[in-house]
Amino acid sequence: MGKLFALKNLARSGRLALRLVRDNRVPLYAKIVPALALVYVISPLDFVPDWIPALGQMDDLAVLAAGLTLFLRLCPPEIVEEHEVGLGLRPRNTIEGYARPSTSEEW
Repeated sequence: MGKLFALKNLARSGRLALRLVRDNRVPLYAKIVPALALVYVISPLDFVPDWIPALGQMDDLAVLAAGLTLFLRLCPPEIVEEHEVGLGLRPRNTIEGYARPSTSEEW
């Protein structure tokens, strides 16, 4: 069950990261992080060779998860929150109440 949750969380983070990479308000230095993680996953050079059962693929997943986490931390929080709301990963923060117009006489 834990592995399934981790893969589901990785998929959610991946969708969020894809939206953030396409956003022009996210700085370029942050966008480089997921690109480097993907290059590592695609690259034939690994810390643990892929021919070793399970361990070879686990290091690729670990680097991908670490890259996504670092990318999300480097992005401006208000932009991340906006995209999380857009994906339905977080409820929209609203302030409910009543307002009355102010007049210059009150100042």
